[in-house]
Amino acid sequence: MGLFVVKSLVERRGGRVEVSSSPGKGASFVVRLPKVVS
Repeated sequence: MGLFVVKSLVERRGGRVEVSSSPGKGASFVVRLPKVVS
């Protein structure tokens, strides 16, 4: 459920969550958000 909440919040702000995993080594999560210029 936690990752679902993170993914929903990130996508709402125009970003994305990337996941890569290796058996026996674990998983890596990257959150990418657009840069806001004011």
